[in-house]
Amino acid sequence: MGGYRLCRIKAAEHPYFIEAISTNVYTIEELCYYMFHNTALIDATFVGTQLTRWVAQELGLAKTATAMERAFLENKNLADFLVPVFEETGYLTAQEIRQYRADLEKQLRDPSYVRMKRKGDALARYGKFAAAGRTWRQALDLAENLENEEELPEEQFRQRKKDFMASVWHNIGVTGMKMLDYEESISAFAKACTLRGSAEDQEAYLTAFALGKPREKFEERAAELEVSPEDAGQILSRIDTVREELHVRMPERPEEYLRKLTARYHNAAGA
Repeated sequence: MGGYRLCRIKAAEHPYFIEAISTNVYTIEELCYYMFHNTALIDATFVGTQLTRWVAQELGLAKTATAMERAFLENKNLADFLVPVFEETGYLTAQEIRQYRADLEKQLRDPSYVRMKRKGDALARYGKFAAAGRTWRQALDLAENLENEEELPEEQFRQRKKDFMASVWHNIGVTGMKMLDYEESISAFAKACTLRGSAEDQEAYLTAFALGKPREKFEERAAELEVSPEDAGQILSRIDTVREELHVRMPERPEEYLRKLTARYHNAAGA
């Protein structure tokens, strides 16, 4: 985990494992870096006595650990648990700590579906695509049952809900592409198109379709969507350019190729 500041306090002999991103930290500065840049990932798996014991025993910061422990046991807000670590190291100035506390408390007041999407976004930044996908689907479940608590005009409320869900489906589509799961991407982008129908959503959908389906199927689908031959050709051209730059020879029928790979895997594994 790069980018943290110069370590001034001893490194731990035994690291603290941050479950959300499957990463070990050895110093208080590394811990500060994570907490400062990843507030969306700080949840029940991070906050608790396991962390305070590590701070006390491995880093020798008993006073800091006691302040954290007190905040945890007295059910104070999350900022009260985290701020003693910043104060101990001087990682943040007093003004920065005040701003951090205000920003964190503002985030915690956001609706649960917004917080859940933010967590998925953070997981995706660390390459935890499967975990991000599960988290985004939780956000979708929460948004699906969303009520108009702000008492907005009904049309405005429905549009806001659709836009939010479309943005989540778009993210799921993007991570599907990164995992080469084109069927997942096609399905997710299609949902985004249905909900929002932006030019970006349609282009992403057609790009996934072109990657995951035979070219003739892509051309048929583009025609069904009334995409001009020129625009469809540009999508195919961009894909061909990327493949050439990566020196990757893609099969003409990727779905058949993937089926063969799957069968070969099961044969090898005896499944």
